[in-house]
Amino acid sequence: MLLGSLLVVVGTAVRTPYVDDPTFIALCHTGNFINGASGVMVMSLPPLISSLWFPEKERIFATSVSQAANIVGIAFSQALGPVAVPFDDKYNDDHDIDVPQSEIDRTRDDIHMYMVWTAVFAAANFIALVLYFPDKPDRPPSRSSAVERTDDGGGFSDGWSQVLKSTPIWMVCLAFSIPGGIQIGWEAVMAIQLEPLGVTDTEVGNVGFMAMIFQAVGATVVALAMDHFRDKIKLSVMALLTVSFLCFAWLALISFEIIPYSLGQLYVAVVVGTSSFYACFPLFFELAIMISYPISESLIGAFLTGTYNFVVMIFLLIMMIPDMDVTWVNYVLIAGTVVGMPLIYMVKKPKDYQQGSAAVAGSVKKINVA
Repeated sequence: MLLGSLLVVVGTAVRTPYVDDPTFIALCHTGNFINGASGVMVMSLPPLISSLWFPEKERIFATSVSQAANIVGIAFSQALGPVAVPFDDKYNDDHDIDVPQSEIDRTRDDIHMYMVWTAVFAAANFIALVLYFPDKPDRPPSRSSAVERTDDGGGFSDGWSQVLKSTPIWMVCLAFSIPGGIQIGWEAVMAIQLEPLGVTDTEVGNVGFMAMIFQAVGATVVALAMDHFRDKIKLSVMALLTVSFLCFAWLALISFEIIPYSLGQLYVAVVVGTSSFYACFPLFFELAIMISYPISESLIGAFLTGTYNFVVMIFLLIMMIPDMDVTWVNYVLIAGTVVGMPLIYMVKKPKDYQQGSAAVAGSVKKINVA
């Protein structure tokens, strides 16, 4: 965690120099790459922290809180950007108006200060982690937390070998990464898909912001309920994927103008469709941990997160193809959710996990989260 947090500090700090535009753009790309590298590490940790600090009946909820916090952070960053760097809409609406040099200089100064405060916040978070972040509680919250994982004591490569060779883990990973990667990539370019319907950038931003808030709330509420119905994880994932599929099919009908467009329908289709899938996030991680037990939660988290980011990258690379018709996005949004359903249905939860916490009461081996 310390390494991931340090990379965030470096990634935000390299964007702070007050330099000419081409150099600033290059620094931004460099910083974003460093931040992206930290993301795989940081986003893989919630399942590990949950297993170390929380009993089994609270673990899905604990994982969902950290994942929901990430979504809320993204949502508020979208709202904060226009406030921190305001720009007169008349220059966007009328391209024939020349932007005064004073407006350009003010915007450049605002962007610079926004970069500086982002780096300051990242540095403060890193310092807080250095000052106080214990590896684990004094007493394990459950017996399964005390079990030595396969990446402990030099077994890191063995753990990865087991992950890559496990068909059930691959099934959960693909059921999570394909629809998840497609959806997060689509959210970044949603305005392009909806532009033919006359949806403005402001309306798209409002829809996206509302969707993220509901995603965070939905994931937390579902996780809280599933901690009491752990034997229904598979059924719940398939039900949520079905809801997501129906909403994206509805959105496709709106996009193809088979159903008359209305802003209200757009809100419901996008908010419910994305929230239903994001409610599956902690369930996917918990299911993957169940079937891979006792492989370390950090390895499972890194595997799911890395594959998920790879799908996002492929989606966005395809979007960069010049003059490409974006209607294909409607089909892949639907197909992604459909692919996940049979994969999850075929996954079998092993008996080893159910028996593990009762059978193992060994000593706790220190797992360094930092």
